[in-house]
Amino acid sequence: MTDQTPAPLSDDERAELEALRAAQTPQHVPYAEAAAAVAAEVDQGAAADAGPVLAQLSTDPAQPLPHEAEMDAMMAEFRQMSERVTAMEAELGKARGDYAAAAATLGPPAVAIYAQAIADKLTSFRAAHPDAPPGHFDAVIAKAAPLGQAAADLIAGKGHASDVTGQLAGVVDAVERFVDKTHPRKWGKPIDFSALQGDLEDATDAAAAISARAS
Repeated sequence: MTDQTPAPLSDDERAELEALRAAQTPQHVPYAEAAAAVAAEVDQGAAADAGPVLAQLSTDPAQPLPHEAEMDAMMAEFRQMSERVTAMEAELGKARGDYAAAAATLGPPAVAIYAQAIADKLTSFRAAHPDAPPGHFDAVIAKAAPLGQAAADLIAGKGHASDVTGQLAGVVDAVERFVDKTHPRKWGKPIDFSALQGDLEDATDAAAAISARAS
């Protein structure tokens, strides 16, 4: 076997070989640079388009939410109502104060004084006569007790005259029946009821005077 030296390549062969090597070498494609360029263009376009809109939003007044105007109107009306109620309460308080001052100046109504005296005298009779039959005064005292309480309230300025006059007639009838019939029949002890009977008459007259002024 003998060594053989390869024959040198011709110019055409060398050119063809270089072309093959170049075709096999990977080519760099700038995908990242192209993507960045596209993104920049998009951002610039969006900012340019949004500029006038943002400027208008910064200067325009905020628009009310749905039903917000209706709610504001309702709240304003509620505030006005509250102010009116406060004013009415102040006027009522002043009127009550004026009435209390006038009542204090005039003194308690006569019907209240006589009505309380009726209840008090009945209780005094029971205390003054412990020898009475058991329960002798109890029923008539119980009948007059609400009248006495109403009279005490009226004297203290906490009630109304009608609270007294409305139940006076029934109490007067019960006391007169006790004095004229029940006491003589069930016990008969001589007791001077003249002061009590005088209170009955005076209370009745005072109630009639109130009724006449009202009419």
